[in-house]
Amino acid sequence: MTEPHNKKPVGIAALLDFGRRRADRTRRYNQLLPPPSTACVYVDIENLKNSEHARAVIETVVRDWPDGLPRIGRLRLYAPADKTGLWGAWAPARFSGLEVRVRGVQRFARDSKNSADMAIVADAVADFTSGAANHIAVVSNDSDFGALFVKIQELASRSDDADQPPFLWINLAGGSGLSKEIQDFVPEQLRWVVTPPPGPRAKTASKPAQGNGEGLPANSTIVRWLLDELSPGKFRAGDVEKIIKRHCPNHPAAQTTGTCGAFLARQLMPLLGDKGVTVVRQNPRTYELAG
Repeated sequence: MTEPHNKKPVGIAALLDFGRRRADRTRRYNQLLPPPSTACVYVDIENLKNSEHARAVIETVVRDWPDGLPRIGRLRLYAPADKTGLWGAWAPARFSGLEVRVRGVQRFARDSKNSADMAIVADAVADFTSGAANHIAVVSNDSDFGALFVKIQELASRSDDADQPPFLWINLAGGSGLSKEIQDFVPEQLRWVVTPPPGPRAKTASKPAQGNGEGLPANSTIVRWLLDELSPGKFRAGDVEKIIKRHCPNHPAAQTTGTCGAFLARQLMPLLGDKGVTVVRQNPRTYELAG
């Protein structure tokens, strides 16, 4: 059977036009979908003890990122200008799934210590207003970032779905901490105190808790305290902090509720989960002990 003579072969131009129209339809469809929420983490490396400590802090933040927040999509490191190349070699290889940028911070005077602060504030506001980041997280114990918190709060208030500022202030346990004013004004659920694992040198010696001459209690011992003193029902990190403080006032988890919350979630819950304790709410994180 011969084919009809009126059937024209499809040319390359027609195929290209078909592909272009299909791409246009896909692009228009994607524009109707809301972009995925992305968090950007800004790390003030000069605010950390040293390079080893900074690497441990960054790895801990990325690994233990809270489940209730948008995923980390971008990581911004602010390093001394003469160390930019070293950080630029380490960070992208270590966090290959993230968009990593290392920015060298130059000090223009010997006593200039806030160059990184100003760079972080400028970049964070620009990223948030442009939509490059939907959630801002700053790793620093420097209370000067209170101005950034206020600005993000102001910008977020213009959107209809902002229940609270999309902001997380990540502090380091054992450091200088935030000022009393910042702790009073920034809600606890917007602050996260992280305790990075000790470096190789710290593992070689077991340092006793200051003040009592004894080592810190084992986590299993703390779990036993909690099970003995908590009533069946819901509880939060503040309740756990009070119990630990009564037994061991020098324990790091007895110093602030934020530190205790991180300690409870990451170190005690693997043991408490076997005892019938569950997480019933993420923000603020609430636990429940079965009766």
